[in-house]
Amino acid sequence: MTHHNVKLPSLKSNVFCQILATDEIELLKLERDAGRIGNILSIYVLPCIVLPGILLNGVSCLVFTSSDLKKLSSSVYIFALLVSDTGVLLGLFIVWLEAVDFKINHVNGVCQGLVFSTYTFSFLSVWYVVCVTVENYITICHPCRIKTMCTRRRATVTCLCVFVASVFLYGATPFAAEVRYSEDGNFGICSERPEFRRFMQAFTYVDSLLTLLVPLIAISCMLIGLVLSIVHAARWKKRMGTKRCAHRPKNAQVRVTRMLFALSVSYVVMNAPSHVTRLYYLIRTANVLGGEEENRGCQLTYTEGLINLMLQYVTYAHSAGKFWIFLLFSKNFTKNLTRLI
Repeated sequence: MTHHNVKLPSLKSNVFCQILATDEIELLKLERDAGRIGNILSIYVLPCIVLPGILLNGVSCLVFTSSDLKKLSSSVYIFALLVSDTGVLLGLFIVWLEAVDFKINHVNGVCQGLVFSTYTFSFLSVWYVVCVTVENYITICHPCRIKTMCTRRRATVTCLCVFVASVFLYGATPFAAEVRYSEDGNFGICSERPEFRRFMQAFTYVDSLLTLLVPLIAISCMLIGLVLSIVHAARWKKRMGTKRCAHRPKNAQVRVTRMLFALSVSYVVMNAPSHVTRLYYLIRTANVLGGEEENRGCQLTYTEGLINLMLQYVTYAHSAGKFWIFLLFSKNFTKNLTRLI
């Protein structure tokens, strides 16, 4: 979910290494300030997001698999989304371990596995939100198709197809990573292989399209359609008075639409700012610097880097905060959580 080739921020994030300074003194000052902020975020803020998020995602999984909610097709997507979000958080937990000097990600095997899992879980998290939004769009805008389109079997097949697609798309990423050791062999760092550098630079644009632009546009368009449909239904109901539409069955699938809508809206609200800035910086990097390798690394001003990092942490919070969305917008979730406790 992060914005570098390896996709995991180190203690001294590349965001802050790419600061534009006018002279050496200013550069040293900005690097010192950046390191201080990076330390605070990495050591203190990150675990406050990651650790409760992993726990609450686990609790949410139990509720959706051990209650009557498991009968709903939407619960299949939500369970898959929670698992992928937990995978993202586990990757960030390893980042936190690095921040407190447990550098297990700079070991061969762990390095490559972490790169692959980070790409994969980030892709899955985004596209399972798309699946949730499609499910809700069908439920609200095409209620007559609920029984044929919104089934557990169809949801399971869709989740498996998305997973297979992620493995196919990111299967090469582990081979692009390696652990480089210092001359004395006492220090290693997980980085990209030089021979894969051009491939990973090009792949960054593909990944950005697949995990940023396309899902954001798809979800936003469907949300607009949902809002228009809800407004139209409210006006129709007002004209009809107390009469109800015969073709809008009030089954269990319909009752979870508010929760699914909240999931989709929260994704747009908490991820769109980070996605837009990432795309802007990515395009600007390609255009302004003309792709000169020696000029890469002096891309963002200090303010831009700070804003980018803050927005990045908001996206982390979204991966960790879905329990509270379920609690606020689903009476069935609250009821079954109480039973489980």
